[in-house]
Amino acid sequence: MEKHTISVPQLVAGEELFAPGHRACIGCGEALAVRLACKVLGRNSIVVSVT
Repeated sequence: MEKHTISVPQLVAGEELFAPGHRACIGCGEALAVRLACKVLGRNSIVVSVT
């Protein structure tokens, strides 16, 4: 398995792929995790989450 290094400043400054309009509460841990996962996984991914 390859190891990758992810820089937090670069990650936060990246393209926002988690669309607004989800039903999660502001600051919800699950929503934040999905948002960061979307940034790491990139545009060619589908994330399904029950919120």
